[in-house]
Amino acid sequence: MEVIEEKPLLLWDVIKLLEKRKGDKDKWEKTEQRRVYDYAKLIVKLPEDKARELYEKLTNELKIPEIIAVQIVDILPLTINEVEPFIRQLVERENIELTKEEEEKLVEEILKLTRTYNQYRLEKEKEKEKG
Repeated sequence: MEVIEEKPLLLWDVIKLLEKRKGDKDKWEKTEQRRVYDYAKLIVKLPEDKARELYEKLTNELKIPEIIAVQIVDILPLTINEVEPFIRQLVERENIELTKEEEEKLVEEILKLTRTYNQYRLEKEKEKEKG
């Protein structure tokens, strides 16, 4: 099999792809597909529209590479310690040079976004508990 394109996928992309593969069938073709689907549904942090919105902000506004933006959306880091590995990826893997001030500002901006979206997630969870 030849790889034509390689693209990072949000958990929602994986979920949609697997739903499409399953189609109208009652059962999954492979046990692995069901397991990945169940796991993705379990760990996804944001509704699909909010996940895509956050991804767009990370890639367009903050100019975060897609591969790292996908990871940030799926993990939704909320502390400096949780964001630092993504900054290391930018520097080491993507060869992006940042001054200490630029790094601190980027961490701050990422956290501002992820905390905002996490707040949305928490509000929705409270609504589910009430209703």
